[in-house]
Amino acid sequence: MFSNLLRRHIVVHLDVSKIDADTKRELFTSTRENLRKSLVLDQIVERLSQILAEDSRLYELERELQERIFAATDEDTSYEVKEQVIRMLQEAGLPVGTQKRRRPRWTASGAHGNGGAREKLPPLETKPFAEVSYLKIAAPVSPTNAYLCETKTIRIETDASSSFDEFGFLSLECNPPLLEVTHKSPLADGRASWRLTPTSKAFPGMKGEISVVLSVPMPDGPVEKFRSTVQFEIYPARGALTDDIEVPDIEILPIDPREERTHELWRSLWPDIEPADPKAGSVAFKLLRNGILKVYYNVGFDAYRKGVKKFGEKNAELLRQFDSEYRIYAAFHAVMQSSLTRDVLIDSDVLESITEQERAVTAALIARHAESVVQFRKSQLTLAGEQAELPSVKREEAAH
Repeated sequence: MFSNLLRRHIVVHLDVSKIDADTKRELFTSTRENLRKSLVLDQIVERLSQILAEDSRLYELERELQERIFAATDEDTSYEVKEQVIRMLQEAGLPVGTQKRRRPRWTASGAHGNGGAREKLPPLETKPFAEVSYLKIAAPVSPTNAYLCETKTIRIETDASSSFDEFGFLSLECNPPLLEVTHKSPLADGRASWRLTPTSKAFPGMKGEISVVLSVPMPDGPVEKFRSTVQFEIYPARGALTDDIEVPDIEILPIDPREERTHELWRSLWPDIEPADPKAGSVAFKLLRNGILKVYYNVGFDAYRKGVKKFGEKNAELLRQFDSEYRIYAAFHAVMQSSLTRDVLIDSDVLESITEQERAVTAALIARHAESVVQFRKSQLTLAGEQAELPSVKREEAAH
């Protein structure tokens, strides 16, 4: 049977117009508005449950619904979870935590970087759509630099007329999106320009590519005809004050053995257990070290799935809280376990088996803890709501 999330979104209609009179009397009350508890009803429910349980499309819808619930707040929640894990690991004395990077504060000086008056350039000859022959970035020369807290001007020259820009056939791309456009001067007399500034995700040393694209109209839609590109690198702000920001060096990621796209990763984490094997529900989480710490937690783990089913029936917020609480302690244990030094004379495969069992036992306790925490928070909110109503009740009693 599909789980509790989908039950809140599905209605099943049964056509009973062709059943005989005796069966109708056994199934319905005399008013035909309610069902009787009967053998016929039990058989219908049993058969219907079997049909729904075997419907693969319902399972897909269930997965989509669960993913949408988590995705709605996943970015903020993930950062909160990472911060909490890092804080706990630091308190435990581990040197994981954060990589310190410097983000400049904005200053008034040099706000436009390439400011200053320039002599007006003479107009360039332009041509109609079919005769356009070139597009180039006139400035800056590649490679160039983009300073934090300043703007960078990109100027192009072309023999395309202003109509290209007016109809949306002239565009600028930045890959990866480390720069954003703050101002654009439209195409006129063969020239156009953009001012860009580093985004909040840009840090010194990051590199990218700015491209200006000119397309031409075709019966099936615009087709790219010219592309001019310049490479860039993010540089620190010049003479600006700086603030410390913390960038977590740990990622906590779900893995679902039921999804085919995760099977290759799954086999690298648990090579002795196939994703379709019933034993896939017995492994909990695994840590990989690849530049940063990556903790993969198995959403098919039996105890975790039990919690998802339990809170998914109630509301999405309880489900989100359960998932967050589980991730925090699963990641914390994974990192702590990997930091232990085991000076024992034992076969490495046997040791890994023991370690895996430890993870499973711990994860089951973590899931129970997460359930208890969510239940406690829910009860506290309920109690707070009841207490908030007491004054008005007392006033009504006093009035009587």
